[in-house]
Amino acid sequence: MSDRIDFNSGDVLISRSSNGWILKIKEEVIQGPPLIKVSVYEDEKYGENASAIALSHCLWEAFNEYTKTKKQGGFTFEVKEPNSN
Repeated sequence: MSDRIDFNSGDVLISRSSNGWILKIKEEVIQGPPLIKVSVYEDEKYGENASAIALSHCLWEAFNEYTKTKKQGGFTFEVKEPNSN
């Protein structure tokens, strides 16, 4: 078994850091080496339920073409607040 990970054009890699989520998307370019687009979603920006909200933003950017719209089915991202009694 190899420790090598193939990262091809269009592939998405999401990883957790101590304070947020890191999104890497490998994009094809016409000339030159491939480009890896890196976005960071820090928990601190979102307050309560911060890591869940940061992850929902990360997932939306990575997979927005598969989300539900008025004209097509798909999935949605929703972070629910805890019930307060």
